[in-house]
Amino acid sequence: MHHEDLNIASSDRYRGVDDELPDENAPDENAPGEGASGEGASDTSASDTSASDTSASDTSASDKSAPAEDAPDERALDDRGTPNEKAAPDDGRGAVERNARGARGARSRVPKRPLGDVAPVPSTGRITALLERRAGSTRYVVEVDGTQVATVSTELIAALGLRVGRAMDAGLAARLREAAGALEVFDKAIAFLAIRARSARDLQLRLRRAGALPPTIAEVIDRLRALDLLNDEAYARNVARSRALSGGVSKRRIAQELQRRGVARDVADAAVADTLADVGLDESEAAMSVALKRMRALRSLDVRKQRQRLYAFLARRGYDSAIIAKVVATVVAGAADESRDEASDEASDEASDEASDEASDET
Repeated sequence: MHHEDLNIASSDRYRGVDDELPDENAPDENAPGEGASGEGASDTSASDTSASDTSASDTSASDKSAPAEDAPDERALDDRGTPNEKAAPDDGRGAVERNARGARGARSRVPKRPLGDVAPVPSTGRITALLERRAGSTRYVVEVDGTQVATVSTELIAALGLRVGRAMDAGLAARLREAAGALEVFDKAIAFLAIRARSARDLQLRLRRAGALPPTIAEVIDRLRALDLLNDEAYARNVARSRALSGGVSKRRIAQELQRRGVARDVADAAVADTLADVGLDESEAAMSVALKRMRALRSLDVRKQRQRLYAFLARRGYDSAIIAKVVATVVAGAADESRDEASDEASDEASDEASDEASDET
């Protein structure tokens, strides 16, 4: 697609925008920020008058009730950057009230906008610009009468027939809003997958917690599967192989882990069986290996406690009871034999030392 065909105008305001996907734990860029300017803030003169009329006791109480060193919220500043007595009235987004000295008052939590819930697009006016977010980006911002209304992809520009000068109507506005919301959910899903591979169920839950609607999530999941970016079978095999090669984990434990990650039980069982057969994992050998390592920390305990703790240790890793019983008996018996051998060696060394001492004394 050529920019000349789309009449796309670039904008310097987007030249610094990072086109990379957000981090999983990063704050949602689409959430309304706390730094937005408030409306209806009192003017500077009113603030100064209120400050001069405030009694010493009121000032002392306000100093004790709120930390004065907090950075002032932009909604509580006048045109000169001076804290006003009060910020804009609470509009449901967590407006901040301040005392005469600008200290932070009580504030409600700022709610995040649900993922995919983009603002309504105007049904009147004309498209005045399609702004490329960054050179080489596939995301563009649509402007209607100079106001940015939605972010779209190059595919959506072609599919919706967007072009500079096109008149808006109710039908186009509805389609544009729906497409922009779905694109936002899709981009968030890609961001989650960029961090690490996931099952479809895991991705669905994360998108749902972000506020996306089930129909939109289903549409995004289907699209990711069609692009081969989401495949539970391949994901399960990769996880099973990684866990098997790391050692110390049973087939049952790997299958349980896959199910916790959202993989269906039949898919998890099949992936574990196929993968471990390829790897050639012997559960008895794996259990013996981890049991011997664990036994090093249990040498000082009596035999009964050694058996109990070693059994529990292997059971938590999902090994079969028959394998556990055999491994525990072998490891505990081996440790007992080693203890006897060490005791015998120590006694022999002591006897040898005593004989040597006696010989030297006689000499």
